[in-house]
Amino acid sequence: IRDSSEDRLEICAFQAVKNSVMDLKAKNETKNGNEWNLKPINNAFLQTMLRMVSLLKDKSKRMAILYFNVTHSPPGIDQVESAYECWKFAIAHEHELSPKYIDLSDKIKRKYPILKTQHMLHLYGLTDEKLMQLVENPAELIEALYHHESILQPQKKDINKLCEELAQLYNLDLLVLQNKLLHKWLAFIGNSSFEADGD
Repeated sequence: IRDSSEDRLEICAFQAVKNSVMDLKAKNETKNGNEWNLKPINNAFLQTMLRMVSLLKDKSKRMAILYFNVTHSPPGIDQVESAYECWKFAIAHEHELSPKYIDLSDKIKRKYPILKTQHMLHLYGLTDEKLMQLVENPAELIEALYHHESILQPQKKDINKLCEELAQLYNLDLLVLQNKLLHKWLAFIGNSSFEADGD
Protein backbone atom coordinates (compact mmCIF):
# COMPACT_ATOMS: atom_id res chain seq x y z
CA ILE A 1 0.00 0.00 0.00
CA ARG A 2 1.38 3.35 -1.04
CA ASP A 3 1.75 6.13 1.47
CA SER A 4 -0.10 9.33 0.49
CA SER A 5 2.96 11.35 1.59
CA GLU A 6 4.95 9.44 -1.05
CA ASP A 7 2.38 10.41 -3.69
CA ARG A 8 2.62 14.06 -2.60
CA LEU A 9 6.43 13.89 -2.75
CA GLU A 10 6.29 12.53 -6.32
CA ILE A 11 3.88 15.25 -7.41
CA CYS A 12 5.97 17.96 -5.75
CA ALA A 13 9.19 16.59 -7.24
CA PHE A 14 7.74 16.49 -10.73
CA GLN A 15 6.26 20.01 -10.44
CA ALA A 16 9.52 21.41 -9.06
CA VAL A 17 11.56 19.86 -11.88
CA LYS A 18 9.01 20.85 -14.51
CA ASN A 19 8.82 24.48 -13.37
CA SER A 20 12.60 24.83 -12.99
CA VAL A 21 13.45 23.17 -16.31
CA MET A 22 10.86 25.18 -18.23
CA ASP A 23 12.06 28.41 -16.59
CA LEU A 24 15.71 27.60 -17.39
CA LYS A 25 14.81 26.69 -20.97
CA ALA A 26 12.78 29.89 -21.48
CA LYS A 27 15.61 32.06 -20.12
CA ASN A 28 18.12 30.29 -22.36
CA GLU A 29 15.92 30.63 -25.47
CA THR A 30 15.49 34.35 -24.77
CA LYS A 31 19.25 34.80 -24.36
CA ASN A 32 20.70 32.32 -26.88
CA GLY A 33 17.83 31.14 -29.07
CA ASN A 34 18.26 27.48 -29.94
CA GLU A 35 22.08 27.74 -29.99
CA TRP A 36 24.13 24.77 -28.79
CA ASN A 37 25.75 25.63 -25.44
CA LEU A 38 29.31 24.39 -24.96
CA LYS A 39 29.36 25.54 -21.32
CA PRO A 40 26.76 24.63 -18.68
CA ILE A 41 24.06 27.19 -18.02
CA ASN A 42 23.20 25.89 -14.55
CA ASN A 43 25.10 22.82 -13.39
CA ALA A 44 23.90 23.25 -9.80
CA PHE A 45 20.31 22.69 -10.96
CA LEU A 46 21.11 19.21 -12.28
CA GLN A 47 22.84 18.19 -9.06
CA THR A 48 19.95 19.52 -6.93
CA MET A 49 17.39 17.78 -9.13
CA LEU A 50 19.29 14.48 -8.88
CA ARG A 51 19.37 14.70 -5.08
CA MET A 52 15.66 15.48 -4.95
CA VAL A 53 14.70 12.67 -7.35
CA SER A 54 16.83 10.18 -5.41
CA LEU A 55 14.35 10.58 -2.52
CA LEU A 56 11.59 8.96 -4.57
CA LYS A 57 11.12 5.24 -3.99
CA ASP A 58 9.31 4.52 -7.28
CA LYS A 59 12.07 3.92 -9.86
CA SER A 60 9.66 4.36 -12.77
CA LYS A 61 8.64 7.82 -11.56
CA ARG A 62 12.30 8.71 -11.10
CA MET A 63 12.95 7.60 -14.67
CA ALA A 64 10.04 9.72 -15.94
CA ILE A 65 11.31 12.84 -14.18
CA LEU A 66 14.89 12.30 -15.37
CA TYR A 67 13.69 11.80 -18.94
CA PHE A 68 11.49 14.90 -18.78
CA ASN A 69 14.56 16.86 -17.70
CA VAL A 70 16.51 15.56 -20.71
CA THR A 71 13.85 16.44 -23.25
CA HIS A 72 13.37 19.95 -21.88
CA SER A 73 16.95 20.95 -21.03
CA PRO A 74 18.58 23.64 -23.17
CA PRO A 75 20.51 22.22 -26.13
CA GLY A 76 24.18 21.61 -25.43
CA ILE A 77 26.16 20.38 -22.47
CA ASP A 78 23.24 20.76 -20.01
CA GLN A 79 21.14 18.39 -22.11
CA VAL A 80 24.07 16.00 -22.61
CA GLU A 81 24.78 15.84 -18.87
CA SER A 82 21.08 15.34 -18.10
CA ALA A 83 20.94 12.57 -20.70
CA TYR A 84 24.01 10.92 -19.22
CA GLU A 85 22.45 10.84 -15.73
CA CYS A 86 19.19 9.46 -17.14
CA TRP A 87 21.11 6.88 -19.23
CA LYS A 88 23.08 5.73 -16.16
CA PHE A 89 19.84 5.39 -14.19
CA ALA A 90 18.16 3.45 -17.04
CA ILE A 91 21.09 1.02 -17.29
CA ALA A 92 21.23 0.48 -13.52
CA HIS A 93 17.47 0.07 -12.98
CA GLU A 94 15.96 -1.17 -16.25
CA HIS A 95 14.76 -4.42 -14.62
CA GLU A 96 13.00 -2.48 -11.87
CA LEU A 97 10.94 -0.26 -14.18
CA SER A 98 7.26 -0.91 -14.74
CA PRO A 99 6.41 -1.97 -18.33
CA LYS A 100 5.08 1.40 -19.45
CA TYR A 101 8.42 3.05 -18.53
CA ILE A 102 10.63 0.53 -20.37
CA ASP A 103 10.04 2.62 -23.51
CA LEU A 104 11.70 5.62 -21.82
CA SER A 105 14.66 3.45 -20.93
CA ASP A 106 15.00 2.35 -24.57
CA LYS A 107 14.65 5.95 -25.78
CA ILE A 108 17.41 7.29 -23.54
CA LYS A 109 19.73 4.45 -24.51
CA ARG A 110 19.38 5.67 -28.11
CA LYS A 111 19.22 9.38 -27.33
CA TYR A 112 22.27 9.79 -25.06
CA PRO A 113 24.93 8.66 -27.57
CA ILE A 114 23.38 10.89 -30.26
CA LEU A 115 23.39 13.95 -27.99
CA LYS A 116 26.97 13.18 -26.90
CA THR A 117 28.02 12.85 -30.55
CA GLN A 118 26.41 16.18 -31.44
CA HIS A 119 28.21 17.79 -28.52
CA MET A 120 31.58 16.34 -29.56
CA LEU A 121 31.11 17.67 -33.09
CA HIS A 122 30.30 21.12 -31.67
CA LEU A 123 33.36 20.99 -29.40
CA TYR A 124 35.59 20.24 -32.39
CA GLY A 125 33.90 22.91 -34.52
CA LEU A 126 32.67 20.33 -37.03
CA THR A 127 29.02 21.24 -37.32
CA ASP A 128 28.45 21.19 -41.06
CA GLU A 129 25.14 19.68 -42.12
CA LYS A 130 26.65 16.59 -43.78
CA LEU A 131 28.32 15.49 -40.52
CA MET A 132 25.30 16.33 -38.37
CA GLN A 133 23.12 14.11 -40.55
CA LEU A 134 25.38 11.16 -39.70
CA VAL A 135 25.15 11.36 -35.89
CA GLU A 136 22.93 8.27 -35.80
CA ASN A 137 25.41 6.29 -37.96
CA PRO A 138 28.71 6.38 -36.08
CA ALA A 139 30.70 4.19 -38.50
CA GLU A 140 29.64 6.39 -41.44
CA LEU A 141 30.36 9.50 -39.38
CA ILE A 142 33.88 8.30 -38.60
CA GLU A 143 34.49 7.61 -42.30
CA ALA A 144 33.17 11.07 -43.22
CA LEU A 145 35.44 12.65 -40.60
CA TYR A 146 38.51 10.98 -42.15
CA HIS A 147 37.43 12.46 -45.50
CA HIS A 148 36.68 15.90 -44.04
CA GLU A 149 38.35 18.92 -45.61
CA SER A 150 39.58 20.20 -42.24
CA ILE A 151 42.28 17.49 -42.24
CA LEU A 152 44.11 19.44 -44.96
CA GLN A 153 43.70 22.90 -43.44
CA PRO A 154 46.58 24.65 -41.63
CA GLN A 155 44.57 24.82 -38.37
CA LYS A 156 44.04 21.07 -38.19
CA LYS A 157 41.39 19.68 -35.90
CA ASP A 158 42.34 16.49 -34.10
CA ILE A 159 40.10 14.27 -36.21
CA ASN A 160 41.80 11.10 -35.02
CA LYS A 161 41.14 11.97 -31.35
CA LEU A 162 37.49 12.71 -32.14
CA CYS A 163 37.17 9.39 -33.99
CA GLU A 164 38.72 7.57 -31.01
CA GLU A 165 36.15 9.19 -28.69
CA LEU A 166 33.28 8.26 -31.01
CA ALA A 167 34.50 4.68 -31.35
CA GLN A 168 34.72 4.40 -27.57
CA LEU A 169 31.21 5.84 -27.11
CA TYR A 170 29.69 3.33 -29.54
CA ASN A 171 31.99 0.37 -28.71
CA LEU A 172 33.32 0.30 -32.27
CA ASP A 173 36.70 -1.13 -33.22
CA LEU A 174 38.40 1.94 -34.68
CA LEU A 175 41.29 -0.09 -36.09
CA VAL A 176 38.86 -2.17 -38.17
CA LEU A 177 37.21 1.01 -39.52
CA GLN A 178 40.60 2.58 -40.28
CA ASN A 179 41.75 -0.58 -42.10
CA LYS A 180 38.59 -0.57 -44.25
CA LEU A 181 39.27 3.04 -45.19
CA LEU A 182 42.92 2.31 -45.92
CA HIS A 183 41.93 -0.57 -48.24
CA LYS A 184 39.45 1.72 -50.04
CA TRP A 185 42.10 4.40 -50.49
CA LEU A 186 44.73 1.92 -51.66
CA ALA A 187 42.26 0.36 -54.13
CA PHE A 188 41.42 3.84 -55.43
CA ILE A 189 45.11 4.73 -55.81
CA GLY A 190 45.78 1.38 -57.51
CA ASN A 191 42.91 1.88 -59.98
CA SER A 192 43.97 5.46 -60.66
CA SER A 193 47.59 4.51 -61.40
CA PHE A 194 46.43 1.57 -63.58
CA GLU A 195 44.24 3.93 -65.62
CA ALA A 196 47.12 6.43 -65.89
CA ASP A 197 49.47 3.67 -67.14
CA GLY A 198 46.91 2.64 -69.74
CA ASP A 199 46.84 6.15 -71.31
